[in-house]
Amino acid sequence: MKRFTGFAIILTMALAGLARAGDPPLFDNVRVSPNPAPSGQPVVLLARWGGCGANGGTTTSVAGSIITVTQDTGEQVCGVPPPAADVSYPLGTFAPGNYLARYIVDPGSTQQVTDVPFEVTGAGIAEVLPVNSALALAGLALMIVWLVRRALPR
Repeated sequence: MKRFTGFAIILTMALAGLARAGDPPLFDNVRVSPNPAPSGQPVVLLARWGGCGANGGTTTSVAGSIITVTQDTGEQVCGVPPPAADVSYPLGTFAPGNYLARYIVDPGSTQQVTDVPFEVTGAGIAEVLPVNSALALAGLALMIVWLVRRALPR
């Protein structure tokens, strides 16, 4: 029985090594939100991470119209991996124009680079009159008084 146990352990380790050789990237679905973004609105880079997620350090740099986010995953050790989740990297606010967000994971090793173009429009965020503003409430009160006055018999 001891021989069979040792053989089963070696076989399991060999199969695990073969399975890891074809692993998909640690992340997928890299995108910029919002895209297109109005001028003055904060822009974020989102990446869906599976497994243990994005650990380690992150740096962001801007060179002209290219914004580079570098993620160093470090030494990841985790037991049961959590479900996939989005990791958010704030990029900032930009003037109108076309930009490129470059996402680099583990520079120097098996470097994975993803480029995501995005646009910033000149239109600012439209101002909306909130319903709970004093002006909106006064307008509603006047309209109700007018409707009640009109509905009452003279």
